[in-house]
Amino acid sequence: PVTAMTIWAGIVSVVHRILLTRHPEIAGHMTMPTAPHSMLVSALGLLLVFRTNSAYQRFAEGRKIWEGILNYGRDISRMIKLYEVQIGKERRRRVQRLLAAFPYLLRYRIRPSSASVKDGGQMRRYGDAETDDERDPKNSLFLYLDMPTKESDFEAARVASEEEMTGMSRRQKRDLYWVDKRTLPWRLLKGDAMEKCARAQNRPLWVCDRMAKELISVPDQDGPIPFTNRERMALVTLVDGLSRSIG
Repeated sequence: PVTAMTIWAGIVSVVHRILLTRHPEIAGHMTMPTAPHSMLVSALGLLLVFRTNSAYQRFAEGRKIWEGILNYGRDISRMIKLYEVQIGKERRRRVQRLLAAFPYLLRYRIRPSSASVKDGGQMRRYGDAETDDERDPKNSLFLYLDMPTKESDFEAARVASEEEMTGMSRRQKRDLYWVDKRTLPWRLLKGDAMEKCARAQNRPLWVCDRMAKELISVPDQDGPIPFTNRERMALVTLVDGLSRSIG
């Protein structure tokens, strides 16, 4: 569009310059007074200010959310390290791996396109001749894109309305993807956690639920540094704060 408008403006300028020398009366009809421009200056200025403020507010909100993720992640990591004896070394490692996988999964949920190989991700479309040759069946994990639902999804609303009227299901099939288990963040998920996370509808939220289950299952312990409901709820509260960044 910018190139087309530039070419059009150049053509109009050349024609006007030629007409000024040969037919000045015709060239006069190609101009317009400056009054409309002066009337539009204020409206255009308000529009630019509004767009600039909106862009800055979105940037500031995103920065605030990311700062919250860093703070909650740092607090969780420090707390589980402090109570490592009570929590257990293996459980502490599982929680730390889940915590490290959270930013990756949150990014793929907010921007599903960033998960594809074309945009620097690791997800490859299953059935694509260009990428299926690279797939190692032993280290492949099949999954769907983790996409949040849209309030203004008119296509989904139309399909749901037709299903209600006809009584027949017309759900569209989603594209199936695969990833290498040895890449981040999947290699951080050990045991059955990898398969369960891949099947989850909201993977960042699943990670938070898994961390909360790991922490809430720590038994009460006495000693110089006791572990009671107070410490347990403090950890769960931090995980809950981390989950609020998902939106």
